[in-house]
Amino acid sequence: MKNTVISMWMLCLGWFPSVSTYANEAIKQAWQEIEKKNYSNAITILQRYQQKNPSNPRAQYLLARTHSWNGDYHSAIQLLDRLLKKEPQNSDFLLTKARILSWQNNNTEAIKLLNIARNISPNYFDVWDLELKLMQREFSNKEQTKISTFYNRFKSQFPHKSIPLPVVSKIKKKRFVATTAQIEKLDNDLDSWKKADIAYGNQWKKYNYVTKLAFDHRFGLSDQEFQLSIYRKTKQHLWLSGGASFSNRQLLYPSFSVNVKADYLTTTKWLLSYQLDHRIYQNLVVDNSRIAISRRWGNFQPACILYITGIDYNETTLSGTMQLSYYFRNKGTVRISATKGRQLEYIDKTSKIHDTTNITLDGSYQLNPTWLLISALNYHSQGTAYKKYGILSGLQYRF
Repeated sequence: MKNTVISMWMLCLGWFPSVSTYANEAIKQAWQEIEKKNYSNAITILQRYQQKNPSNPRAQYLLARTHSWNGDYHSAIQLLDRLLKKEPQNSDFLLTKARILSWQNNNTEAIKLLNIARNISPNYFDVWDLELKLMQREFSNKEQTKISTFYNRFKSQFPHKSIPLPVVSKIKKKRFVATTAQIEKLDNDLDSWKKADIAYGNQWKKYNYVTKLAFDHRFGLSDQEFQLSIYRKTKQHLWLSGGASFSNRQLLYPSFSVNVKADYLTTTKWLLSYQLDHRIYQNLVVDNSRIAISRRWGNFQPACILYITGIDYNETTLSGTMQLSYYFRNKGTVRISATKGRQLEYIDKTSKIHDTTNITLDGSYQLNPTWLLISALNYHSQGTAYKKYGILSGLQYRF
């Protein structure tokens, strides 16, 4: 998709690298690198050129687009914002920013920019064309009238162009129900652990929330836990979430917890994550911190995770996880993770710290836009206390 856009922009704007088109050798060299998909080299050339020619908008515009083709959307939008501050009526800048936002699935903001660009340049075909495509992605069948009205205006604006009829996607699925069941067998005479949960999620305005009810059956006793979490994307690269849970356990005292989480995606595609869970028991306070760093290369995403547990503000345990995820054909994920360290176990109204080893193989597969299959295999060793082997399976339904 991006390669097609690159070629189209080069043709439409008449900026193919050639001696007759470019007086400046640096810009010609940049285009040669772009054609070879050597975007980093092109960025270096353009940045050097900008140091000597900081007021050349054509070079700045090319640098912004090259950043976007290289996947650095943040830098691209920063440059475009500077250009738009100087030329707010430039429909090329607006179209390019809208296109980059659409690559980030921020179609709502992209449509707003295209609407502005269309009012500035009503005969700009590419603006109308992209806006129609994004409306088809973003709007549901309930908004069919809006799309039909826009299509008719588009058609009347360009009567000699062949514009295909809009195909509206199915109603946007913002809600889901998911359920999982798990059985874990211990290596001693104790009863196996049986776990199950059911979750419901929905989107409200700019917020997403998930509620979950979990059932945990161990040693002939049943426990329940209710969870609620709310999250939203606050800025282009920042996600914040918070939640609370209440556990009514027969093996230990009831507990209440609150948690906060922040995820930040850097311009170099590193994902940094921090989560804090503050849990209060009747006679114990536990703070669990999770610090993670990961980066995706192609279909693979390795991650390193550190867990820090504070117990009654005077004792600390550490454990770490190495994780590798593989994404295939936008259909599913396979992930393997290994954890080693010391962790707290609070059971039978007493707390104990064990040397812990945990290995998990889990995955998910999108059967269709509605159904998602979830499964996992797990091995867990809790010091000399016990070892357990588990299997989990579940389904998620979107509607």
